[in-house]
Amino acid sequence: MTKTNLIQKTLLLLLFIFTITSVNAQVSDALLTAEMNNGNNPESTEITGPNWKIFETNVSKLFTASTTYGQVYLEVTINGTAYTVIPDYLVKQANGKYKVIDAKASSITDLSVSGTPDLTNKLTSNQKIAYPAINAGAISAKIKTARETLNGTGTVLTAGQIINLEVGVDFYVNTPKAQYSTSTKRALK
Repeated sequence: MTKTNLIQKTLLLLLFIFTITSVNAQVSDALLTAEMNNGNNPESTEITGPNWKIFETNVSKLFTASTTYGQVYLEVTINGTAYTVIPDYLVKQANGKYKVIDAKASSITDLSVSGTPDLTNKLTSNQKIAYPAINAGAISAKIKTARETLNGTGTVLTAGQIINLEVGVDFYVNTPKAQYSTSTKRALK
C-alpha cells in the first residue's frame, strides 16, 4: 500500500467516524430535547422550564408515589398503527390497570374551564390520535422505556411489557393561568 493510499483510507475512516459521531450527537440531542419538551409539546415554548417543572412536580404530588410512574414512553396501537406517546404520569389503579395523566399549563390562557379552550392544541401529534382512543375505550399499550415509580419502590415497568390502560385520560391544568402551584382536573374538550 502506498503512502497516498494509506492517507486516503485514513481520511475516509476519519470522515466516516466524524459522520457517525455527528449523527449520533444529533439523535441524542433530538431525544433529549423531546424528553425535556415533554414529547415536543407545543406548550414548552410558552412556559419557561423551571415553571413547567414546578407545575409537573405539583401535579405528581396528587398521586401515591409508590404507584405513579413519570414520563413513560408508551406504544399505543390504534387500527394497526403504533403511536408513541409520553404521558406525564401513569398511575397504577387498584384493578391493575394504568391511568394516563397529563399535566397541561399555560401562562397565557385559563385552561381550567372545560371546552374553553379545547386542550387538543396542547397535545403532540401522536397524543392527538392516541388520547381520544384511550378516552373512547379500554386499550393496551407497550412500555418502550423501563421506569421505576416516583419513589423507587413498587413494581418496575419494563421495556416490552404490555399493560392495560384505564379508560380515559385525566388532564390537570394550572389554575389560575401563569400560576404553577395549584391545579384542577378537567377533560380534553
